[in-house]
Order: sequence, then structure tokens, then C-alpha cells
Amino acid sequence: MPNTGSEDLAQAFAMFLKIVFSPIFPLLAITLCGVSFLLTFVFGLPQFALFAGLSIGAFQYSLGHLWAMAALIVFILAALPLAWVGFKEAETRTSRVIGHWVACAIFAGGTLWLASAWRFSGSGFQQIVFACLLFSVWAEICDTIMITLKLVAFWRPQAGPEVVEAQKAHGDASLASETEALSLLNPKT
Repeated sequence: MPNTGSEDLAQAFAMFLKIVFSPIFPLLAITLCGVSFLLTFVFGLPQFALFAGLSIGAFQYSLGHLWAMAALIVFILAALPLAWVGFKEAETRTSRVIGHWVACAIFAGGTLWLASAWRFSGSGFQQIVFACLLFSVWAEICDTIMITLKLVAFWRPQAGPEVVEAQKAHGDASLASETEALSLLNPKT
């Protein structure tokens, strides 16, 4: 049975809420404003200016209101610990990572193609459409980066017996057993 329009809208809204309530959202929001700023002012694509404008407006508002400055600082400081939680929760399947990078490339390429094909006319509707596209693309890119970093950390070589023996030979007792560490620290005379 095909989905109705309201079911599709509900699924899209559920995906949006999943992104907003994920642990990487503060880092995503901060970097999204930076990407929007770069696309707008460095690459000359004013279609993507909505998040850059929101970040500039939030910063200017926070300069005049102490509570807003405190909230902005807490939001920025919370981004890295929450990103670490998101990193710990990320799945590690190689096939999923490859698929995500392919999807990112296709989605980002399609968005940039649309930006070149649909020239900016100055309408707010166009900025909202490109803000939604940029949010979706950047959320996928951030998620893919987290998954890739988790996969790299998962496949990193672990210290084996030969590494421990080499470290013991050079006097690093941190990986030795407790008795071996004590014997290395207190040599017999």
C-alpha cells in the first residue's frame, strides 16, 4: 500500500526530530552556520545565506543580552562532549560507511547543481528551500564523518604482546603487570 502525503510528511518530520535530538546536533548546528557562511560569502551562493544570517543575528543579539550570551556559550561548550557521546553511539559497518559517502556525494552534488541551475532571485522561499537542503546534506555529512571516525578507531591496531615486550624493554612499565612494573621500578641490587 503506497504512503499518503501525510504519512510522508510525518516520516520527514520524524527524521528531522531524530536529527535535532541526536547528540551531535549542537556540533552540527555550529558547523552548519560556518558552512552556510562559507557558501554565501566565499563561494558567492546567496541561496544558502539563511543559517549564516541566523548565526550573525544570534551573535549580535547575544552581545546586548547577558542571558543570550550565556546560553550561546553553554551551547558551544556542550557541542564537543555531546559529539563524543554521538561518536560512542555510532555504528561501525564498512558497507554502511561506503553507502553513506556515496549518498553524501550524490546529495551534495545535486544540491550544488540545483543552486547553479536555480539562480537566486532574492525570494525568501528560495532561501528556505536551500536552507532545508543544506541542513539535510550537512546532517548526512556529519553523521558519515562520525561513522567513519568510529570505523577508523575500531580498526586501529591494538597493542599486542610484541608491543608490550618492546615497551617493557624500553622501561615503560605502564603496560606491564603490577608485579613486573614493581620489579622494573625497584631493581634488585
